[in-house]
Amino acid sequence: MGGVLHRIFLRDLVLVALAFLLSLATGVLANRIRPDPLSFPYRDRASRVKEAGAKDPAVIAMAVVESAWRNGTAVFIDARESDFFEEGHIPGAVNLPVSGIKKSLPAGIPADRFLIVYCSGGDCEDSGVVARALLKMGCRDVAVFAGGWEEWSSAGISR
Repeated sequence: MGGVLHRIFLRDLVLVALAFLLSLATGVLANRIRPDPLSFPYRDRASRVKEAGAKDPAVIAMAVVESAWRNGTAVFIDARESDFFEEGHIPGAVNLPVSGIKKSLPAGIPADRFLIVYCSGGDCEDSGVVARALLKMGCRDVAVFAGGWEEWSSAGISR
């Protein structure tokens, strides 16, 4: 009886190991054909963009941001997720969250204009990640508004 149980156990163990190896191979193959494959070991999107050689964008203050907004000399890019964007954003801003970064420039974002990227403000680093990605995609004049939505909304700016 013990020999039969031992053989059944070994058979099941081999089947589980084969299922694991098949799943692993399927996952690796699926990752290879993705347009933006994950790296091994995994590094978050911010690290991958930075490692890809994108330069650091300029950081600008509220006075520059307000002037560019009033004069219409910049395109504003909101790097927050769409739920936050819908709750409020700088008027005229385009929503491009970190999760929406692709390898090519999204429609509606001109490479030849001054782009100001912002996120929540404070410790939020999404604006830097998106700004570096835009520079890597060929945008020439990209800056980060570090104060972000927090500073903008507390300033109470209106036209």
